[in-house]
Amino acid sequence: MKKITEKLQVSEIHSDYRSSMKVSQIFLVMQEMAEKGANELGMSRESMIENHQTFVLSRMSLEIGRLPKLYESIEVTTWPKKTIKLFYIRDFIFTHQEKITMRASSVWAILDLKSRKIVRQQATVHSSDKQHVDEALSYMPPRIKLPEQMDEVGQVLATYSMTDPNGHINNIRYIEWVYDYLPKEVIEFYNPYTMDINYINEVYYKDKISIEMGKKDNKIIFCGKVNEKICFMVQIRENQ
Repeated sequence: MKKITEKLQVSEIHSDYRSSMKVSQIFLVMQEMAEKGANELGMSRESMIENHQTFVLSRMSLEIGRLPKLYESIEVTTWPKKTIKLFYIRDFIFTHQEKITMRASSVWAILDLKSRKIVRQQATVHSSDKQHVDEALSYMPPRIKLPEQMDEVGQVLATYSMTDPNGHINNIRYIEWVYDYLPKEVIEFYNPYTMDINYINEVYYKDKISIEMGKKDNKIIFCGKVNEKICFMVQIRENQ
């Protein structure tokens, strides 16, 4: 099992008006760490592009105990946990002063860039599929279920600045859109909490995304739609 640990100092570009690290920036750090982890396992972006393939996120759960603060030094550790059918599970922990402040688990798949379909990789990218392995979270990121009542809270136009090398809108933008429409009192007082996200369909340059919000069982739930097609779902729930 190949673990990677990196140190990061929270800067102004990472932080919001509360001097807390933005959750979208936390997702960006995990995305970059996952890419480095794939490189360590011989699955670099360049080698995969040559085979017309890339990794894509399917689901992720992030348990936030305490958000990092401006100028704090944190450590981020990631490792591949196991493979389940077509999916590769990668976990993360964030520590500050040797205390774990956040935990996350992510579900990845390999996308064929020509067909835009999920493919089976014959060679496993994990060094261990044993039942007893280190885990940040003891559960799989869940499938989100929308409440019956969802109300549109805004619309977003997918612009050039939101695109990434995979040819679609970078997934951290979804987190930014959620926080743009999340009530201020939730941002400031809903802590600690867990954010779950399901990636359903890709969003492309110039798409118009409808952002909808609802509540179910004390969870705040968002979804993004393009022409009534659900592209992503996010739920925020208090930690137990």
